[in-house]
Amino acid sequence: MNWELLLKNGVVVDPESKIQEARSIRVKGGKIIADRLSSPKEFDADGMLVMPGWIDLHTHCRDPGFTHKEDLVSASKAAIAGGFTSIVAMPNTKPVIDNPSVVDFVLQKSAGLEPSVFCAAAITLGQTGEELADFQALKNAGAVYFTDDGNPVQNDSVMKSALVEAKKTGVLLAQHCEDKNLVKGLQCVGARAAEKLGLNGFPREAELNCVERDLRLVEETGGREHFLHLSLKETVDAVKKAKAKGLNVTAEATPHHFSLTEYALLEKNPPLREEKDVKALREGLKNGVFDVIGTDHAPHTAEEKAGGWGKAPNGIIGLETAVGLSITNLIETKTLNWIQLAEKTSFNPAKLVNLESKGSVKPGFDADLTIIDPEKEWIVDSSKFKSKSRNTPFDGMVLKGKAVAVVAKGVLYELD
Repeated sequence: MNWELLLKNGVVVDPESKIQEARSIRVKGGKIIADRLSSPKEFDADGMLVMPGWIDLHTHCRDPGFTHKEDLVSASKAAIAGGFTSIVAMPNTKPVIDNPSVVDFVLQKSAGLEPSVFCAAAITLGQTGEELADFQALKNAGAVYFTDDGNPVQNDSVMKSALVEAKKTGVLLAQHCEDKNLVKGLQCVGARAAEKLGLNGFPREAELNCVERDLRLVEETGGREHFLHLSLKETVDAVKKAKAKGLNVTAEATPHHFSLTEYALLEKNPPLREEKDVKALREGLKNGVFDVIGTDHAPHTAEEKAGGWGKAPNGIIGLETAVGLSITNLIETKTLNWIQLAEKTSFNPAKLVNLESKGSVKPGFDADLTIIDPEKEWIVDSSKFKSKSRNTPFDGMVLKGKAVAVVAKGVLYELD
């Protein structure tokens, strides 16, 4: 579509050039351009911030195989509604995204959707942690990074081999850090809150052991690894030390982990971590331990969530609350400034998985833009969400800051 679009009167935030200034942006043919336009559609962004399109590297689209929870179409609509112009579909599907044919299915099905949809592939066949997938073939098919996600690679030798192969192939590995041997039969609850609820919560060592093991393997192999949704002060400290040593590691923080403590929703929702952990995550975002903010958007049905502590699957939806949670908890608290937020939601994610034409508002980059009203207060109402699922702990919460429009693939979408 050869749209001509002029966004005027907004404050443009560009994390690549570290510039925040009032100016116009011109769009034509799906690209940001410097030339004047003949007869553009105009959008008045007065009082708004215009940022490179937000990129979520951690979206569970549930397609193929679990489309009663979400599918590529509904996840894409949720992404646009939340202010995201690009998402990466996670591989824990049925069948698992562990071969080129499933990568091709995801990319073909999502090709005509509003946002750009990319695909992560599994590290091991079937996400079993036993035999490595064919990284080169999956990379050639279009996979942008590799993770076994909720089934972290437990075996030391397999993970070491994966790091070696990833280095050879030039791909990124990402790990959901959880020592499965320490959480069998336990509930995904912080220890102190678990005691109040009469449950057996996850020990802190479950996350820490896996992070420390992987940092050792990264150092041994000279490999590269990305840590998904870290949630503990101890693991933030471990990654900070690893970066200071020069290890090639990056990390993700999620809005729910930097927004909620384990006591905040004790009465009505699964609790998370302690206050010291939330503070550590925010400090880690501020000082560069965390490179990206990812939603870990994890849709589940109401029936599944009603199964109780022992049976309900873990995870919440996150695409449609991430902007508000980030502004409320990071901008309003002066943890991050707008350029830093843009780095972690667009520039760094693009660089991490080699999306070379995304993450900046400079001429020549893709016309993907997130337009935010920083003063807009709104009440979270999941009944209005575009996602198929409603599993959010934020219903009824008042947030400040909302995406009011996006430009995705050069097309303007004005949001409710």
